[in-house]
Amino acid sequence: MTDQVTKHLWEYDHPYYCDPHNWFVPLDQDNGQNHIHPSWPAFLGFLDRNGCNDPDTFLVFRWDWDRDEDPDDGDEPRNDLNLSVMLQSRGDYGHHTVRMTDEDEPAARAWLTERASTTAAIWEPLLPTAEALKKAEEETQRLRAAVESFRAPLDWHNADHRARIREGMVDTLQTMTGRPAEDIADQLMRYSDSAIWAVECEQARTAELAGAVHASAAEVDRLEPPVATATIRDGWLLCPHCGDRDSIVQIDSATRKHRLSVASDDVVGRHMAHGDFVVDGYQCTTCDHKVDVPFEVQPD
Repeated sequence: MTDQVTKHLWEYDHPYYCDPHNWFVPLDQDNGQNHIHPSWPAFLGFLDRNGCNDPDTFLVFRWDWDRDEDPDDGDEPRNDLNLSVMLQSRGDYGHHTVRMTDEDEPAARAWLTERASTTAAIWEPLLPTAEALKKAEEETQRLRAAVESFRAPLDWHNADHRARIREGMVDTLQTMTGRPAEDIADQLMRYSDSAIWAVECEQARTAELAGAVHASAAEVDRLEPPVATATIRDGWLLCPHCGDRDSIVQIDSATRKHRLSVASDDVVGRHMAHGDFVVDGYQCTTCDHKVDVPFEVQPD
């Protein structure tokens, strides 16, 4: 479905605006040019009674569906179709406001569509024809397909892709030199084969080395023993390796060591002598093993 069908008439926001009042008539004077109709059927009845069904004499040059279901200024909700009209035979501008319901939209759309054909006929010499629009759309689609084909990755080892590349070389070289270029294109293809083969060999070697590095790193991670966890027993912080008491220190990023001791059942006190620092792990000063301290560490 097109956008024109899926959108409601009140969802369009037309550029600029048209004032409902005639500039040459004071606002406090009623010249019969501003009309308010209580419903869509009432508006159609007005057209019948006043002979305004001719779209040439009653030329609708602008329409705006003004809809505000919850106005901020405390006014009543609006659902109005505003029609700006020129009575062409008299040069007389008029404005019609029609109180609408959502159920009136199909009938209003059909009526406006009929009036739009009259306005379009006035500007027809300057508007693109349907055939021109169709050709423009076809050309746009062709260009999009061409762009997408160039965006698609080329596989040098694909016969169809190789043929496209060679054809492009021939066209380019013949345009530049004005002479047949099949032999030169074939020679360039052979050079390209050699260059791409070298690149692919290097890529394969790089991938092989990368795989070896990752395998070595994984082996190192597998062989390195996990860091053991310190425990608290009888008010002492015990090394999980050697069992020594209160021999664990906190190491900062400057390799400074700060002694730890138990403050409570789940809190370890840190004797900080060097101010703020970045923690770089824990270590037992007796056996020099790295240790994990799973407790809250607070400065003394």
